[in-house]
Amino acid sequence: MKYVKCLLFLLLITNIKSLTIYKENEDFLQNPKYFSYEDLTELFKNLEKKNSDFVKLHSIGKSVLDKDLWALEISKNVSNRELGKPMFKYVANMHGDETVGFQLLIYLSQYLINNYEINPRVKKIVDTIDIYIMPSMNPDGYAISQEGICETKVNSDNARVNANHKDLNRDFPDKFVERTNTDDYILYRQPETKAMMSWIVNEPFVLSANLHGGAVVASYPYDRSSTYIADQTNSGSMSPDDSLFQYLAKSYAQNNPVMKTGTNCNERFDDGITNGATWYQLTGGMQDFNYFHSNCLEITLELSCCKFPNHEELPKFWDQNKESLLVYMENVHSGIKGVVKDKNGFGISHAIVNVDGIDHSVKTTHRGEYWRLLLNGTYHISVSARGYKTSEKKVITVKNTLDGAQIVNFILESDIELINETNEIRDKYGFIIPVKFKYHNYENLQQKLFELHQTYPSITRIYSIGQSLNKRELYVIEISDKPGHHEHGEPEFKYVGNMHGNEPVGKELILLLAEYLCQNYGTDTRITNLIRSTRIHLLPSMNPDGFEIAKEDQYEKTTPEIIFEPETEAVINWLKKYKFVLSANLHGGSLVINYPFDEKSPTKENNPPDEKMFKILALSYANNHPRMRTDYSCPNTKEKFSNGIVKGSDWYSISHGMQDYNYAFADCIELTFELSCCKYPKKEELPDFWEQNKESLVTYIEQIHRGIKGSVRDVIGDPLANVTILIKDNIHTTKTIESGEYWRLLPPDKYTVTFLKEGYEPESKIITVSNDIFPTILDITLIQAQSKYNAVEQLNESIKSEKKKASFVDLNYEKPIRLASYTSKNDFHTKFEEFERTLSVVVEKETIGSAQSSKVDMPLLKMSKKIGSPEENKFHIGIVGGLYATEPQTRELLLNIANEFIEEYLGQNKKIQRILTMSVLTLIPIFDHKPDPTKTQRDCYTTNSGEFLAPLLIATNRFEEDKQATTLWEMVEQSHFDLLIILDGGSLSLRTPSMKTKSKSVSSTFYSTLESVKLNKSDTVLQCSGLQNEKISDIKQKVIDTFHYELSTKVISLGISCCNYEKPGHMNKLWNLIRIPIIDLLSVSLQGVRGFIKNDNGQPLKETEVHVEGFDYNDITIRVTINEAIFKISLPTGKYKLQFTCPSYMNEVTEIDVKEEEISTIVIVLHAANTSNVNSVLKMNTIPTELHPLSNNSYMKNNIQIFLMLLLGILGILFIVVILYCYTTCFYRSYNYKFKPLSTKEVVSFLDDEKDHFGTPVRNADVVQPYYDDSDVSYESDSSDDIIIIQKSNNQ
Repeated sequence: MKYVKCLLFLLLITNIKSLTIYKENEDFLQNPKYFSYEDLTELFKNLEKKNSDFVKLHSIGKSVLDKDLWALEISKNVSNRELGKPMFKYVANMHGDETVGFQLLIYLSQYLINNYEINPRVKKIVDTIDIYIMPSMNPDGYAISQEGICETKVNSDNARVNANHKDLNRDFPDKFVERTNTDDYILYRQPETKAMMSWIVNEPFVLSANLHGGAVVASYPYDRSSTYIADQTNSGSMSPDDSLFQYLAKSYAQNNPVMKTGTNCNERFDDGITNGATWYQLTGGMQDFNYFHSNCLEITLELSCCKFPNHEELPKFWDQNKESLLVYMENVHSGIKGVVKDKNGFGISHAIVNVDGIDHSVKTTHRGEYWRLLLNGTYHISVSARGYKTSEKKVITVKNTLDGAQIVNFILESDIELINETNEIRDKYGFIIPVKFKYHNYENLQQKLFELHQTYPSITRIYSIGQSLNKRELYVIEISDKPGHHEHGEPEFKYVGNMHGNEPVGKELILLLAEYLCQNYGTDTRITNLIRSTRIHLLPSMNPDGFEIAKEDQYEKTTPEIIFEPETEAVINWLKKYKFVLSANLHGGSLVINYPFDEKSPTKENNPPDEKMFKILALSYANNHPRMRTDYSCPNTKEKFSNGIVKGSDWYSISHGMQDYNYAFADCIELTFELSCCKYPKKEELPDFWEQNKESLVTYIEQIHRGIKGSVRDVIGDPLANVTILIKDNIHTTKTIESGEYWRLLPPDKYTVTFLKEGYEPESKIITVSNDIFPTILDITLIQAQSKYNAVEQLNESIKSEKKKASFVDLNYEKPIRLASYTSKNDFHTKFEEFERTLSVVVEKETIGSAQSSKVDMPLLKMSKKIGSPEENKFHIGIVGGLYATEPQTRELLLNIANEFIEEYLGQNKKIQRILTMSVLTLIPIFDHKPDPTKTQRDCYTTNSGEFLAPLLIATNRFEEDKQATTLWEMVEQSHFDLLIILDGGSLSLRTPSMKTKSKSVSSTFYSTLESVKLNKSDTVLQCSGLQNEKISDIKQKVIDTFHYELSTKVISLGISCCNYEKPGHMNKLWNLIRIPIIDLLSVSLQGVRGFIKNDNGQPLKETEVHVEGFDYNDITIRVTINEAIFKISLPTGKYKLQFTCPSYMNEVTEIDVKEEEISTIVIVLHAANTSNVNSVLKMNTIPTELHPLSNNSYMKNNIQIFLMLLLGILGILFIVVILYCYTTCFYRSYNYKFKPLSTKEVVSFLDDEKDHFGTPVRNADVVQPYYDDSDVSYESDSSDDIIIIQKSNNQ
């Protein structure tokens, strides 16, 4: 008995200790009242001021009446959320007259702050959760609500809605409602809704609740089903996390003594909870938006039968809800959480965390964090991310406690094979294959670059950015794992050498670097990772002309210190085409790294805003250079530079330098490397220069991955271009490119980054940048700003919206054009540049001809989807305007065509998008030498053919006598257009070349198809009353005949006006007349077949000839492209047989079926001829005698050779047959042969229309499938046209 009493005493002591009651501070309940908006603002500002270490006030946006939407953040280390700490939010007063939640959240804020040091439970909540409390989402509605009013007023004083009389819980985008356009989806949302949308999608909230009044129940998603009947009940609409939502709702309801009864306000709810759609359906609710568009799970809490009860009841409501509010917050620690990293320990952004059996995934933050709320149980968890292998599934048993979510981390491997290091086979210079150190003149340079490309075609591309003054190409070698393609998130880098012709060390180092990178790709981890993560462009020589006259062993300057205009223009255009992030310009004559600015300001110190970053970059090079880092002084200059770096203007001042231009105008950080004391040292010194600079050259490229990068999108996920990225206290800005991507090099520090775009709400983030060459990922979603229109603007917007809707269907609405005078050549240049800036991913402006003569230079505008990517597989169409000097309207229409295509492409017009996907359109405005016809009075019809100088010379094949005609001729010849359209006046008809033969040809059939296009949109066929001058008409016919027969180019002349000369004021009528026919003409011309011809090894067969059976052999040549052996044929609808012949290969005949306005894409594999089938090869390669290019005598002589070859072939076959017969006879009794026919079928597919997809197939038995890459910038197919699979026999 004694021991029992002792035991009871100990238990009593223990229980008393465990039941310790903390005297909590709830002074806020004294003298209860409803706070006004002003009271709330003052209270929250005071709470922040007094508790700044764990309280911070935020405004997430403004109401219609410009009131701040306050959110109070309460958390330990409030300005720096620890990795893995979950974010939670409470939002109340969404309906202005539902006020209990408003005051309860004010109480909750005070309770958490007042009791942080008193109650361990409160301290734990604040320390482990990043809490956001928003008492009022609708302060305007709250301001006019009235205490004691239990039901919503339906008059003008309706406090439920915002100041625009909109119900905010019906204003969010709803998954169950089909989106018709972006404006409806985003633009016309209320400012309070947009602020919440931005907050929800940009912050990684895990759990949330939305506090309402008018009932007592916890409601969970979905609020709507696909079978929607407004405000009516049905069987409900369950989310994939329905069981979890029920648990969360019950955790609140069961701790509220009133709500858990489920019988309040004349309604009944089992356990005090309900599915939203089961109760009543609504569209545009906030809780569903949270679930669909973020990682956050949100429920709706209805807290009182009366929407605005008397203030005396507030303490009662606090007592009823206090425990529920705390318990619900603690649910944020349920399930699992963790970090997804790569093998280097860096967090992976936007990785997808999947749970088997639950069709709802969550994504990681920019730091790689994730949280996945789960009930108790066993789950299979996997993680996937672009560029990484999907993780193995982890089997996790969840046992929820208040100690926090179970931590489950993942490490993902790159989806590219690991590298096998082979250091032992490199020479001392780092090369696997030894290189020869020498200077390369222009011819040697070309040869070296193309040798590298031929040796490493999978990682290199050669392209020219223009020509030097002496017409030498400025070649660039691109090194990337996807050459020719910009990969999402991958920055662009460039090195430029030999800017000064007598400073060639940089050129040779760039060539050596190119060789070094190529040789070590796939065998050296560092180099392989660099090439896979960076698109590298190397321009070895910017001044090849200067090098040709420079002399070796030269210290002083002998070539002029100027950059010739063509070279400068080429580089400027290069900068416009590519969004380079980092660059360097390699010079000689000193030993130092020079950073901007080069030009000294006469009034103040000229420091660049990013000087700290410039110094880090300069030191990354200098510190790895054995001489620069020692403050080495060149013997010829005696200059000393601290740490081997210097600001340009501190050294000597120059204006118009390239590095300053890059930084100020191209948003590219560039430094200048002075790499040799002697400008042109002896070639024997080149090995030493390579050893000194090799590590620095590679290290500098790696610096491109410092700072931050990411993408900016709107709420529906579309990329936003031209978003300005502003760093606080730094005036230098950067912008997003067409795909919404951006890169910003920054030194290690904490930054406030703001994203700005006209028409969108600004978004700011605080982010920490580490001192690593791994960027911090910061992706942003912007919300369209609320526009305030006057009546006229509203009308204009309405008209614009209607036209945009119409453009999704067809193009048949008027396009108003007002023109006082025709556009000059200079203005054409300007307008083309504006088009390029508007849509650089589709539009590219070029200039051809002499850059030194304004009379000859010709502006061009090229348009195509993904302009600048490989274009061999696309149809090339040229449109010429202004060829005839008295017809300026034909030139003016080119601007209308460009503007139309840009507008309709952005408007997602399917016909325009198809044209730009399948073709490259080149708009060619011609400006004749004659005086501007707009300056003199003009007659409708032209009678003087002397005004047509250029076309007259072309018509008579004497184009070389005039620079304008020569420029046009050479451009057409080099462009290899699949169709050339010449716009002219004097008729409303389509003119085609004169056919020299009446036999059926591909050309004549193609022209007949084009002639069938209706040339005006009215039902009445328009005809011109006057007749064009016969001589003028004859010249126009000869022009297209000359292009057709001399250049083997399909060409038509399209008459767009009855008069040769139309007044500018007539352009509106003229454009509306011809707009539809031009688009229809282009669409019909893109009908037929294209394909790729290769051998069994996947090599392109560039000598292949293509013929359409049954068509004239003398027709113009069907070209095969020079690189990938691609053919393109435009044909009318119907079935055709294509014949492919190539020397040393067996002929192939393939049948195709051409459908209306579709291009079929095929791959043809030709098999090498051998002795056993030479008979067949000779037979199928024989051209009919009457078409053979040899004379009859020559033909007979060749027949003798053919007969001898046939005879040898037959004898060889007989010999093989005899041997086989003997063999089978001898062993017949020993072996019982059962022969089975071998498959002779070969299946070939040709996917997509990008160059990377023309890959080398892998031979597997008799199946050939082309390699294709699905990791391009876009996952969408570029074309809706058919891709057909051809089955054909190996043997003919």
